[in-house]
Amino acid sequence: MQIDTPDLGGARGSLSDWVTQRWVEWTGRPVALSEHPWLDGPIGDPRVIGSDYFDRLARERGLTLDESSPRRGLVDDFSTLAGPLCEPSRVDAPPASCSRCSSADVFSS
Repeated sequence: MQIDTPDLGGARGSLSDWVTQRWVEWTGRPVALSEHPWLDGPIGDPRVIGSDYFDRLARERGLTLDESSPRRGLVDDFSTLAGPLCEPSRVDAPPASCSRCSSADVFSS
């Protein structure tokens, strides 16, 4: 099921995206990315995410997508993320295993 919301134009995107962004601003708190660098990652376009999101992100950052590998997840072994501020063993199995999902699994039609 898809529910379309009005387009507010410009960088605001659709009404539902704009409301979500305002909710995050009103209920969240400022974060210094220098103190929490793990939060500094790609963010979605307020107008569209879609199946070509990673193609656009790679282009914008001068990266190349490897579409030849059958497994194209974020990391092959979730435990490689272990460090002073990360304990992979404490993460529930579903999110940990999703880090190994291939884009074909996630974006299959």
